[in-house]
Amino acid sequence: MKKTVYCLIFVCFVIFSAQTVIAGTKCYNWSPFIDVLKVTVTPQDPSNPANKLLTGALYAQGIYYLPFIGTLVKDADGVNKRFSIHLTNNTVDFGGFRDCVLDATLGTTKPIQGPLEVNCGAGGFTNTGTLIQIDCSTLPPPTVLLELPEGALLGGE
Repeated sequence: MKKTVYCLIFVCFVIFSAQTVIAGTKCYNWSPFIDVLKVTVTPQDPSNPANKLLTGALYAQGIYYLPFIGTLVKDADGVNKRFSIHLTNNTVDFGGFRDCVLDATLGTTKPIQGPLEVNCGAGGFTNTGTLIQIDCSTLPPPTVLLELPEGALLGGE
């Protein structure tokens, strides 16, 4: 019985130690809009920790919620980071185009931020802004807002 328990513990240890480590959740505002990105960052290769997988959602509270996948890698300059994501739009926003790419070059000084370009439908809808890292604890759940506050702008419009 003891051997079985020890074997089971050993197998669980091996399985759990082989799992990818999650670096954490980061949140960004697409300024000057109300849109936010909630991102889970996962290192992909221990021998190259600069390359990370991004998963999460771009949303405007109560308006739209669009899951995405992407990467965070060192930029060609070796200093900045390239934040690139791909999402599938299922709304009338973003020009109604289904395929969208968001690409930003993030600096290294706090608050982490950088210019953002959005391209949907192979140029059918484009927009720009600044991606600014924000505290995730300040974000309400995606469904809280039921109408857009006066003067608020959506990145997808």
